[in-house]
Amino acid sequence: MPDPEADLALFIEANALKARIVSFNAEISFHSAVKSAKLSQAAPMQCQLYRVSKIESVLVIVPFDAVIDKVKLTELVGAKSILEADDEDTYKRTGYNKAFLPPISLYGLKVIIDKSVPESTLAFQVDEKDFLVIELSEILSSNEEVVFGEIIVKSEE
Repeated sequence: MPDPEADLALFIEANALKARIVSFNAEISFHSAVKSAKLSQAAPMQCQLYRVSKIESVLVIVPFDAVIDKVKLTELVGAKSILEADDEDTYKRTGYNKAFLPPISLYGLKVIIDKSVPESTLAFQVDEKDFLVIELSEILSSNEEVVFGEIIVKSEE
């Protein structure tokens, strides 16, 4: 059976990345994890997969609590419509669980990053106990096509 976390660790090693996988002894919520000393310096992020067509998908990276504006994303991608990939489709297209998509080791996907993502250390949950800690620069260098845009719903202040 495929082991996505092992594949991710191999990708990090094979590409000589400084990224690391931080593990906890038990299942932990993302909010609790980023408050811990292990991840306190990392900004919490999330990845979501969207289908642009039957064969094309894009990986979207936004802050953890952000809501993606599908109209803005559709315009940025230049599509007539987009659809958030479901669990099954995400696994078929990436080999990863929808809830635990990493921002690296996914081939053939355009990556769209919201402009609010900081140019610093980022954290992504990659399974119930493990978190990927990676610099934005390594995400950029590990993906072939990356686009920045304003794709989240802005909160009213």
